[in-house]
Amino acid sequence: MQDTGVLRRLDERLFGERLRAYRDRLSAELAGPWASFLDVGCGDQSYVADEVAARVPYTVGVDKHQAAIERARLTGPYSRYECLDV
Repeated sequence: MQDTGVLRRLDERLFGERLRAYRDRLSAELAGPWASFLDVGCGDQSYVADEVAARVPYTVGVDKHQAAIERARLTGPYSRYECLDV
């Protein structure tokens, strides 16, 4: 199993300011009364999953990699995960 914590730390180091700006923008967009959220390309641990799942009642993560979806189903916060090539 891949250590996503290491990848997250590497992404934070390389793209830190952009990632923070993206999360801030997403938080502002999620302020509305949303009923659902679709994360296309969620992988096994999306950067937005925790933020979204805390604010939106029904969430779906989609990725084309079966192994990533199986890992996400074990630990992810979304309501549902699907393996699809969108």
